[in-house]
Amino acid sequence: MSLVVELENVTKEYGSGGAVSRALADVSLGVEEGEFVSVMGPSGCGKSTLLNLVAGLELPSSGRVLVGGHDVADMSDRELSDLRLRYIGFIFQSFNLLPRLTVEQNVSWRLGLIGVTGRLARDRTAALLESVRVPPSAWTRHPSELSGGEQQRVAAARALATEPKLLLADEPTGNLDSRSGRMILDLLRAMNEKRNMSIVMVTHDTFAGTYGHRTVRLKDGRILSEAGEREAPARKPEEGQVVPFRRRSE
Repeated sequence: MSLVVELENVTKEYGSGGAVSRALADVSLGVEEGEFVSVMGPSGCGKSTLLNLVAGLELPSSGRVLVGGHDVADMSDRELSDLRLRYIGFIFQSFNLLPRLTVEQNVSWRLGLIGVTGRLARDRTAALLESVRVPPSAWTRHPSELSGGEQQRVAAARALATEPKLLLADEPTGNLDSRSGRMILDLLRAMNEKRNMSIVMVTHDTFAGTYGHRTVRLKDGRILSEAGEREAPARKPEEGQVVPFRRRSE
């Protein structure tokens, strides 16, 4: 089974001279097709930096980050934007919905970026919102009119809009109560199982961490431990195939 994400001896430093701060130190990690990996650790351990590197939002100081088999350091800004649009979905702790747009518009806006418009966009938006259990009565509302759990489900629908092969979730339950948090975790599990979607979820919540096939613990920028095996996951994904990201020139 091929790797969707691969970090090879990755170090990430900020600053220069005597003011260098090391966020990650010689980290090696692989994420396979259909694997759900929970990344855990205290604040400041490098969890969010790891996600930023996988998303191509930052580049490593040394080592390599490969996504879909491509080294992000070798990609142009345009290629990185296309990678984030077509290959990667994002769910954030703070939801990051556009406040002036309705629920429907927040989802269909992302569809428009890949050229899906009109009736097709409306139908796909409806199907996505239904799949994450957002009722039609909420579709014309704005994010401020929704609960935290509802906003996060809309964010999940938006993340699914471009049918990504990899989902990056940064503390997706951090701003939710326990009931809403469990619903989001169940939704992530379903996305992983039904779509064979690879997920890397950063969390400090021990309960949330149990949803992954494998738990990676970071401390002071290094992998402290790993637990679980992809070969015998607690929740086996259905059969499916991940289509690698391709550069525009290919």
